[in-house]
Amino acid sequence: MKHEKINFFARITAAGFLVAFFYLLVIAPFRLLEIPEYQFQDLFFRARHFLFGYHNPILNEICLVIVDDASLQKIGEKWPFKRQTYAALISGLTQANPRLIGLDFVFSGRAEPVGDFLLAQAMEDSGRVILASFVDNKGNCVLPLEEFRKAAKGVGIVNKLLDKDFCVRRNQLLFYDPEGKIGGWPWELMIAKERIGFNLANLGMENGQASLKGGDPAGGRKFFFPVSGKNAVLKINYRFTLDNVNSIPVSEVLAGEFGEKVKGKIVLMGTTSKAIHDDYNTPLGVMSGLVINANVLVNLLTGDYLAEIPQTVTALILALFVSLACFAGLRCGVFRGLLLLGGVTAGVLGIGFLLFMENRIGNYFTPLAAGWLSFLATAFYRYFRTLIENVRLKGEVVTDPLTGLFNRRFLETRINSELELMASIRRERKTDPVQEISVLMMDVDNFKKINDTFGHQFGDDVLRTVSFCLKECTRREDIAARYGGEEFCVILNHTAKEAAVQIAEKIRKSVEAKEFNYVNQMTRFTISIGVAAAREDQLFNSRAILRAADKALYHAKHTGKNKVCIYDKSLESV
Repeated sequence: MKHEKINFFARITAAGFLVAFFYLLVIAPFRLLEIPEYQFQDLFFRARHFLFGYHNPILNEICLVIVDDASLQKIGEKWPFKRQTYAALISGLTQANPRLIGLDFVFSGRAEPVGDFLLAQAMEDSGRVILASFVDNKGNCVLPLEEFRKAAKGVGIVNKLLDKDFCVRRNQLLFYDPEGKIGGWPWELMIAKERIGFNLANLGMENGQASLKGGDPAGGRKFFFPVSGKNAVLKINYRFTLDNVNSIPVSEVLAGEFGEKVKGKIVLMGTTSKAIHDDYNTPLGVMSGLVINANVLVNLLTGDYLAEIPQTVTALILALFVSLACFAGLRCGVFRGLLLLGGVTAGVLGIGFLLFMENRIGNYFTPLAAGWLSFLATAFYRYFRTLIENVRLKGEVVTDPLTGLFNRRFLETRINSELELMASIRRERKTDPVQEISVLMMDVDNFKKINDTFGHQFGDDVLRTVSFCLKECTRREDIAARYGGEEFCVILNHTAKEAAVQIAEKIRKSVEAKEFNYVNQMTRFTISIGVAAAREDQLFNSRAILRAADKALYHAKHTGKNKVCIYDKSLESV
């Protein structure tokens, strides 16, 4: 029994680690479950935002100037605005003395000469404007006009990385030109550079492209960005939406109604209008490109980066959870298995969320999904096997034609099945009667004399009467069978030995109380019963438990008959 348990746990552990190796060799490298993994992680972002919001003081240093639908109606100017309008916006903001002005607009083409001149002049006079550029599908960087670049303080790229489900979760920190050289930096990094004061020339990849390090030669400060891949991809730690950050409609800026709202702040100007179609799916819902940029900027300014839990740790969680799920499916009932697996799932999610609060993000979808699928598969296999067994048994002749009870062949098959089921169900209390199977072996006393005295027809009536008493004194789930000749056997499921003795006495008294009228003469007959229990007597196969019950029956027959005897090891010497 102990050896079987060790083999069982070895098998489910091997199954768990086999699934883990498959994950490391196939699923993870080829990103087969990339979309559901990401979408599962998105739930943590939403839960954190809903429960805790974001209250970092850094938000007081940022102000958004938004081109929203209401502003487009008030201004009465078609989109895109004339260059003179942008010049007026920059001049108005500069007078309020902001720290920086970031424009999420790409002024790549020429417009009216007067407008271009006024815009370049406004940028030069401000001396604090960061412009935007983008990289086209061929890898070429589309820059603002040369006079705008000279007048601006810097230019950054505003491309968005889309995952397979068209959701923005990452930001690229290095952009290469067609010749393979670094051709540009993100717009947010250019703004962060001016805010913090480090030199982009000191930035470089280290530790096998695992981190991006920037240094400030003057102050000796170091800035680390946990990135991955050749393009130094940074996972965006979404903290807020448009509702959580200070914003001013562009119409108020043009009207000069914004007062001191932008003084000393980093001003980011871009579109939030639905009509302009600059919206993207994010873990916190649909968000304008400007608000995504603001989240990335806050990540850079505060060092609020997400670090991924290694895939080896994910594989270990996967192996343990799948092993546990197989155990629950094979050794527990469905309800107990669901409770066990549900509790562990809640624990994994709780620990995962606590780690996420510490900026450690991991793949929990694959372990949980694989675990639940393993539980369903093993539970289905267990009950499907029982169903097939029942169908097979029903196709055989399983009843005795004289008594209507099951026959010996069915009895022995069911004993083996019930013993296997008992061995597969684990309970906290080993003495729980639910984990016990008892067997009653009984014989009609002096049956040969009954046949010789009253005839075989009378003997058949006696056997029918015994079968009636068995059905009357046992439960529907118990198995009563004619074992052979005048011998009967009963399997008592989920019944401890003590309770089995009580049932045996009930059967014995019921048979003894029956009266027969034979040629105007009343007569009775009796039975003897032997009792054995699988767990209490350490009998874990059909041959052993039937032999033990028969030993007890033999003792009852030779010590007076019409009695119930209990098996113990001392009977082996009789």
